[in-house]
Amino acid sequence: MPAFYGGKLTTFEDDEKESEYGYVRKVSGPVVVADGMAGAAMYELVRVGNDNLIGEIIRLEGDSATIQVYEETAGLTVNDPVLRTHKPLSVELGPGILGNIFDGIQRPLKTIAKRSGDVYIPRGVSVPALDKDCLWEFQPNDFVEGDTITGGDLYATVFENTLMTHRVALPPDAMGKITYLAPAAGMDGQKITYTLIKHRLGDLFYRLVSQKFEDPAEGEAALVAKFKKLYEDLTAGFRALEDETR
Repeated sequence: MPAFYGGKLTTFEDDEKESEYGYVRKVSGPVVVADGMAGAAMYELVRVGNDNLIGEIIRLEGDSATIQVYEETAGLTVNDPVLRTHKPLSVELGPGILGNIFDGIQRPLKTIAKRSGDVYIPRGVSVPALDKDCLWEFQPNDFVEGDTITGGDLYATVFENTLMTHRVALPPDAMGKITYLAPAAGMDGQKITYTLIKHRLGDLFYRLVSQKFEDPAEGEAALVAKFKKLYEDLTAGFRALEDETR
């Protein structure tokens, strides 16, 4: 059953099992040596064992591959399968990357915690790095239907937040004529938007940056009290926004 975002925790997707299998010959801590890996490439992403642990090929010798596994290898045994993916270990870039928390191989910790109901990451879990169901503000560039477009052309932008605006480019191996280009669209369906946050919390931010704390006559206790009050107001404001989205 293929994986999909928002569903149950999945392991390795069935459509990726068309790759060749090798088998484990030796396990030493996080390092695994696998045989039957002829044709594999350096730094190729592999799935090790029946739990589909994430690993990366770091050495090749004949049909043997030395693999660095990025998960706990307890329970791996000789002759366990090693699945090639024909893809390098990589990260996914796109809207939502700045508003998430990932581990070292870009697994979204918050999403995994919600689905698994545990603070620990299940072995071999496969979860999309970015939320494919989230809507973003889309703005097409100066292209119209019938225009010729080629690889690398920037045909749209997607606004994530004030720190990041993503530029959407045509893949480098693609070219042709535009038959349809979606019109500009806002973040319909999202309850919290930058405009709402700015409207609701703008006054608090204004107070934070405009407050004067230079008067030495106030004393340290008075300054600490001012900062504490501002902090409490900001915290209450963000909690109110969170409550509206539940």
